Amino acid sequence: MSWASIEQTKGEYNYSQFDLFFEQLASRNIGWICILGDANPLYGAPNGIGKLGANATAAQIDGFARFAKDIGQTYGSAGVAIYFELTNEPNTGGGYGDPLRYANLILPAGIALRSVNASVAIGSVADVDPHPDPENP
Repeated sequence: MSWASIEQTKGEYNYSQFDLFFEQLASRNIGWICILGDANPLYGAPNGIGKLGANATAAQIDGFARFAKDIGQTYGSAGVAIYFELTNEPNTGGGYGDPLRYANLILPAGIALRSVNASVAIGSVADVDPHPDPENP
């Protein structure tokens, strides 16, 4: 879910493009995974998933955390399992740098999500083969 498409004015979140989809899933008792895109030009970041990276400013980190909290409040009581992925597969690139700097980016968002739904599942890494075989992909 693109943060920039949902928050086009600071502090105003519009989920109308997703509401029917999520209502239909919940009515069928189907959970979902929300990948939260981590950039919004309103906060000085280039637009697009994976662009915020480890060099995020305090304003960008705070804005992302507020977005995460709002989406948790909006869909967190759907009655089905919802998993939130904070940014998309950061361990496969995207400019996140070292793990500590990445943690500084997503920790406030994770805390914000948990503040509105203590049982929400949060993840963020891709499954990567630690021993790739170039001869047998």
